[in-house]
Amino acid sequence: MAHLVSRDWLTWEQQESVWVPGECPDCFRWNGWHYLLTGYEGVTRYRISYSWFGSWKRPRVDLFDGPQSYVMKTARFGEKRSIRVAWVGDHGWVGHTVFREVIQHEDGTLGSAWIPEMALHTDDPVLLSLEIL
Repeated sequence: MAHLVSRDWLTWEQQESVWVPGECPDCFRWNGWHYLLTGYEGVTRYRISYSWFGSWKRPRVDLFDGPQSYVMKTARFGEKRSIRVAWVGDHGWVGHTVFREVIQHEDGTLGSAWIPEMALHTDDPVLLSLEIL
């Protein structure tokens, strides 16, 4: 992604590029952190920063969700929640849509969880007891 700066909106100066090559980037701000997601070779990775212009930090685990989550996009979900949507390929450019709730940890890193409103209702859990044979 290119980073250009102008003082007069007529003359532009190119700065150091933002992050790494990839496809279909997604940027969002959440609770003081800035996030940049990009797909590359079938996975979505992300970087975090305090500013849109960096410096961008790579989290220890920068894989967002799992392999084959293509073209991931995020959106607000209510007041304080966020969801992400991606598609999982099935041997080509078709597949299944995947929805996850985005979880933000105290250090700004991200995780994901099932969206409770989209989970199927099931019966009460069955408690299993184990016996040593």
